[in-house]
Amino acid sequence: MQIIRRFLLAILAFFLYTNSFGQPCYGIHGSMLCTIPAPDVNEFKTSGLSKSVLLQTKTPYKYSLVLAPGKDYIIGVCCELPYKPVKFRLIDLQKDTVIYDNSEDDYMESIGFTVEENPMNLVIEVTILATDAKPRSGEESRSCMGLKILYRTIGKKGFY
Repeated sequence: MQIIRRFLLAILAFFLYTNSFGQPCYGIHGSMLCTIPAPDVNEFKTSGLSKSVLLQTKTPYKYSLVLAPGKDYIIGVCCELPYKPVKFRLIDLQKDTVIYDNSEDDYMESIGFTVEENPMNLVIEVTILATDAKPRSGEESRSCMGLKILYRTIGKKGFY
């Protein structure tokens, strides 16, 4: 009986320990906070490249990825309300150029595009601007950010 009690106590301590160091932003990219308003969004699947991160405000975060060809993509960003707007840029690593900057588009939170023939090496640079937030501590100067990547396969060119 004493062994069972110690075993249960050890399991309880393990779960309390792991939860105290868990990620507070886990899954925010899949939550209702991170919805993408598109008329045909139901035709898209959520990519495994989507992620949720705890970010320091006004500090750029860079995420490198490769997008497969032959697909339409929608990339969207979201964060907790008082920390908006979120600035994001898409940088094509092969051409070393910025292909989209939402600060030039009234801080739109999503963009759709097609990768046609070759894989695209991309860096997504995200900065939480938090123009209305008034942080009083270091913890309040961080926000959860969701990066949602949706895709769908495009049809073959030509006649079917």
